[in-house]
Amino acid sequence: MRVYQKILQDTAKRLILKGLREDGVPWDFTSLGGPERQIKARVIAKSCGVWAGAPIVAAVAELAALHITSHVQDGASIQVGQELLTFQGDAGSILMYERVLLNIVAFIGGIATATAGLVTLVADFPHKPKICPTRKTLPGYRDMALYGIFIGGGALHRTGLSGGILIKENHIAAFGGIRGAIEATKHAPHGLKIEIEIKTREELREALALGVDGVLLDNMGAAEATWCTQFIRDAGDSFVEVSGGITGTSIQGYRDVGADIYSSGYLTHSVKPLDLSLLV
Repeated sequence: MRVYQKILQDTAKRLILKGLREDGVPWDFTSLGGPERQIKARVIAKSCGVWAGAPIVAAVAELAALHITSHVQDGASIQVGQELLTFQGDAGSILMYERVLLNIVAFIGGIATATAGLVTLVADFPHKPKICPTRKTLPGYRDMALYGIFIGGGALHRTGLSGGILIKENHIAAFGGIRGAIEATKHAPHGLKIEIEIKTREELREALALGVDGVLLDNMGAAEATWCTQFIRDAGDSFVEVSGGITGTSIQGYRDVGADIYSSGYLTHSVKPLDLSLLV
């Protein structure tokens, strides 16, 4: 895990530096004329959730030459008022990095918190499904978002276009039908699985007859999704993914569908960030 943490830390550095430039750090007139002083500061939680800040904290400590002590491990639950980090170092550096640090850590923690919530909800589902994200992430922030999913107990599914073959309705329309869309994937590496989105029972029958590894049931009601899942099980061993409006509220309605994967765009594009505060 240390190698992955180092790679994520390098990604975090790029995001932090971009954030500092965006924030106009070279001309922070509020702090620019302040005296050089060594101070202490702490980050406290103002909301409950799941902490997921290690790569960001390590990146800030290195970039700003600050001594930062973490009091909670990634994946741990945090409570209101809990002290999460303590800082010691140059006042100007702490004030400079404060907002960028909190923004990114709150974002990742919000994702980890939402993911952990969904993972808990499906823990007693009969088929023990996985919770996965979609590709609905902000450019440049996908690795950080996926880290939040991982820390929250989710599974990493199709992390990018090259991570798997997912034939969606637009591919089917663009390539003249299901057969044409599947044939268009024949150039792909042999290790990639072919998953296809279906809208009707007729499409499902055709896709299974052509030999796909997985079926995506997107924006489908629970009753129809249950029928399709059972048909897929009877036909072979293709995996089943359910997606479309999956949240902590809606997922309960899909409890008995029997899907292998529930994927949710909500986890990366609509979650509420952690509420954090840095105090000198």
